[in-house]
Amino acid sequence: MQPNHHRLSQRVRYHSLHSADATFALPPGPETRSRLPQALRQATEKRQREFFAGRWCAEQALLCLGAGSTHVGMAEDRAPIWPDGVVGSITHTGDFAAAAVAWAADIAGLGIDSERIIGPAAARDIADICMVDEATLFEAPHGRSFCEFCTFVFSAKEAVFKCLFPLTRKFLEFSDVRITSLDWNRKYFAWKTVGEHVGLGRLSHANGVMHTSVELSSLCSGFRQETVSERPLLARSRIEIYPKAYQSSAIDRPSSCRMMYASWSLQKCFATNTNTHPQINLFRGAG
Repeated sequence: MQPNHHRLSQRVRYHSLHSADATFALPPGPETRSRLPQALRQATEKRQREFFAGRWCAEQALLCLGAGSTHVGMAEDRAPIWPDGVVGSITHTGDFAAAAVAWAADIAGLGIDSERIIGPAAARDIADICMVDEATLFEAPHGRSFCEFCTFVFSAKEAVFKCLFPLTRKFLEFSDVRITSLDWNRKYFAWKTVGEHVGLGRLSHANGVMHTSVELSSLCSGFRQETVSERPLLARSRIEIYPKAYQSSAIDRPSSCRMMYASWSLQKCFATNTNTHPQINLFRGAG
């Protein structure tokens, strides 16, 4: 059985690939490239391999789910188009790719993200651009570095947005999502948005990669916020998120630094240094 890096519930089907797998190692041939979306046909070979690795993971997860179709399309904004009745999420970062799917009748929203741990310079930029007041959650005695913490914050906000975007169709800024509590030991975090969506997520860290996930249960109807300390230690089969009244005007506003529907590469985001903030290269798409 594959390791569940994103610590997803039993209702979710999951598949992942690593650099040692053939899907990453083999360059896409002409026939394979012909199946690429037009927007990616001129992309680098590395990007094309990542795309196919993510889509292959999605196909395997859909097979495991028992879906009638394993085809995952790509919308104009590069968001995945899942088969009818299915929700899902795709992530890839360098030499790792994964996909998670579930029946929409069981789970309303699903978001997963994986990011390779960033260096000190990128961590400082993350703290300046992506954090609101999350720095107050950092505690060195937990045995985690500030680089690991900043990578977690970035990845957690990505997972939240991937979960919410298919439901709200609203792009979020970094400041629109706040990580309100974090438990490294139990591997849970709590979050909220300016639209008053609140919930819990899960995290794990292995082989230099931070993994985060958020599940939105279609069965919950309460409007309360639950902290990490309230979650029973063994209650790991479900993450419940409690959406409150959605305030679109608070979220749907222009920004020069949006959270896009994507699995961003932190190394790419902060590859260009400037005198102020680096230029963020936002790749729209999660596959």
